[in-house]
Amino acid sequence: MKKSYYILILCVLSLAACSKEDELTPSEPGMNYFAVPANATDAESVLRRDFYEQHGVHLLFNDTLYHELSGYYSDGTPYYTTELLDIRYSMTNQDLTEMTYDYITDIEEQREAAAIVEEYILPHLGENLLPYSMLLIRNLQVQDWGILSPSSLYEGERCLAINAGSMLGIPESEVQTMCNDIFYALVYSKLEYETAALEDFYAYSMEYYGLYFSDLGINFMPTPEEVAYINSLGFIGDAYSLMMMFPASSLDLSTYLQAIFYDTEENFKAMYAAYPVILEKYDVLKGVIKELGFKF
Repeated sequence: MKKSYYILILCVLSLAACSKEDELTPSEPGMNYFAVPANATDAESVLRRDFYEQHGVHLLFNDTLYHELSGYYSDGTPYYTTELLDIRYSMTNQDLTEMTYDYITDIEEQREAAAIVEEYILPHLGENLLPYSMLLIRNLQVQDWGILSPSSLYEGERCLAINAGSMLGIPESEVQTMCNDIFYALVYSKLEYETAALEDFYAYSMEYYGLYFSDLGINFMPTPEEVAYINSLGFIGDAYSLMMMFPASSLDLSTYLQAIFYDTEENFKAMYAAYPVILEKYDVLKGVIKELGFKF
């Protein structure tokens, strides 16, 4: 019996020793390569640091986040530690989209680009829409159907690249139009994951999506009276023109988004004042966008 007690005591002491040895202590946090080094005092670093302190978004003008001498090989050759920004980085899949861009290197142009973002873009982005970082560049081209085409932005998981160089030195009205391009693309990409939030918007016209005009006795080239009927069902603009069928839900969504971001609410509602379904769909979608965090 005593032997059993001795074995039990040894087991308890062994468990206590193991638990003591296995206590975990947090390791030192790794370097944040997006942040400006504390000892950096050049003009660009000061601009980036001030931007982050004011807005909580890392400001970038270069896709090399870190490049420092780490030591020397035995033959005296230096070696470096380099961290590059992969805009296309994704935790879930590999984005094969090709893109090209140039840096904004002049400090005055960098300041102007940052000021444009602060004045025209950030005031409209709530916390849920704010990117982790912004890369302000020029001559951005993104692959579309195999062809590189000019683009206002590219949205990655940890960085929003903005073609800010094209906004420099142009009239305010043109800057605002380019910002609308950014808002439209940013909100549209977020709405792709908000299917539940869009149920009320889609419900108004759900039974008509993808139907041929002939299914409802409408000519393939609608008469003015038939256009009015199509409007009464909640469809706007060119969503139905020359297609001989009602649009898919995705086209209906993009058409309304364009109306919201490229037209004034007053003008839109005056144009479609005779169509209550259109006005209701407009208000529902605008409410969804506000819930996303966009500030009109």
